[in-house]
Amino acid sequence: MAYVAVARKMLTVIWHLLLNGELYVEEKFSKATILARSKSGGVLSLDGMVAILRRADYTVSVNG
Repeated sequence: MAYVAVARKMLTVIWHLLLNGELYVEEKFSKATILARSKSGGVLSLDGMVAILRRADYTVSVNG
């Protein structure tokens, strides 16, 4: 059950950061705005999400 709680918390944080165009910075728990808000009211396409994650040095593979 703890795995589910941690995964939910991580997804909540990621969603908040993507929605508000912020970058998670570990040091001193500060945030920095790096993305312009989406013209579609905060809704990003899958390609847009993948691009954001790749710019943040994550390895992303899209199946389907």
